Amino acid sequence: MKGTIHVLGYDFGASSGRAMLGELTNGKLTLTEVHRFSNDPVILNGRFVWDVPRLFFEMKQALVKVAKMGVKLDGIGVDTWGVDFGLLDKNGNLVALPVHYRDHMTDGMMEKAFEIVPKKEIFAKTGLAFLQFNTLYQLLALKDDPALQIAEKLAFMPDLLMYLLTGELGTEYTIASTSQLVDPVARDWSWDIIRAFGLPERLFTPIQPAGSVRGTLLPEIAEETGVKQVPVIAVGTHDTASAVAAVPAQEARFAYISSGTWSLLGAEGSTPLCEKGVMDANYTNEGGVCGKTRLLQNIMGLWIIQECKREWDRKGEVVDFGELVKMAEQAPAFRSIIDVALFAHRRYAGPHPGLLPGDQPAGSADEGRIQPPDLREPCAEVPPVRGAAGAGFARPQGGCVAYRGRGQQKCHAQPVHGQRAAHPGDRRAFRGYGDWQLADAGHGLGRV
Repeated sequence: MKGTIHVLGYDFGASSGRAMLGELTNGKLTLTEVHRFSNDPVILNGRFVWDVPRLFFEMKQALVKVAKMGVKLDGIGVDTWGVDFGLLDKNGNLVALPVHYRDHMTDGMMEKAFEIVPKKEIFAKTGLAFLQFNTLYQLLALKDDPALQIAEKLAFMPDLLMYLLTGELGTEYTIASTSQLVDPVARDWSWDIIRAFGLPERLFTPIQPAGSVRGTLLPEIAEETGVKQVPVIAVGTHDTASAVAAVPAQEARFAYISSGTWSLLGAEGSTPLCEKGVMDANYTNEGGVCGKTRLLQNIMGLWIIQECKREWDRKGEVVDFGELVKMAEQAPAFRSIIDVALFAHRRYAGPHPGLLPGDQPAGSADEGRIQPPDLREPCAEVPPVRGAAGAGFARPQGGCVAYRGRGQQKCHAQPVHGQRAAHPGDRRAFRGYGDWQLADAGHGLGRV
């Protein structure tokens, strides 16, 4: 092995992206941020889509910066958020810009899916929690769309970006596992599900394990950016899979919370759990690296505050996240409480764009006029003050961070001393410092 290895990792989130240079020397890893940029999806012809050309431009900018640093890369990796994909025609060109998972095209698709295949059977075959934006429901929404009819291949977002870098198509397992189209036991496509829904089988390329070499940087990109042609590796391309792989746990049994636009609460195991109790608790089995399975639940992350910041920036009231944190620390605790269930409710109710971008600060204050009666009581005043709004999102009290999910579902993630931190809504919690537990009294998920 050579003395020093240099690799470039692209990490794309739903609101921003970054390129990190890793240097491994004598067993010591040093990370340097080379490039950071915003990820700004757009509404185009009535669709909420990802601006892939701009994202690819930012990837090349990072390569230019690496070349100017005089660093010779040994490899490149890419990870992104899950579920979303691009469709490629027979010539390998994008049929259209990839649709954002927060677009409304999937309204009503879960209910339509359950008429074709019962919910219990879908979960037994895929182990994935039921979220309206899963790839399965996106493809159902596109079944009569000309884009799907002319598409030859499907590429999830990290696979699409690696395709643009290398010209090689493939599907990495951890990102495919977010689709509700994969058998978590066989770690391959669930052809039973794909055929039951009449999806074109030609779309799905063979699944590769994390760590596979996808290809080599195209010569024209290498020449344009000033770097050499280096291998592009299909790492754990779902961002949470890579995040969990990097958890510095000393024991095999551990729990984690991975926070970003979404927050993911879960544990890592060797086998998927596809029982009815897991389905009823709305936990999901997603692929991990090295043959692992990540049992987790999606809970509200930082998306609301990210959208508030985006709106303030748009109006010229530019403030960075560091300033927001300071404002939140100085604001009175719990002066504002935002029930995030209201935002999810607007999304799933149909006519209200609850998951689309827009005037979130004003929208938060207006929620009281449209919230359903059963959610009205927990929601307090939301003053139009940045610090107070930030405290409403970010400032915990007594070490507890709590979120409300869709409908009446509640999920608490809370370390407590010596006793179960239970909630009557679903009784899921963590227990104890040094004795972390993913507990579900109703469904017996057990100690991790």
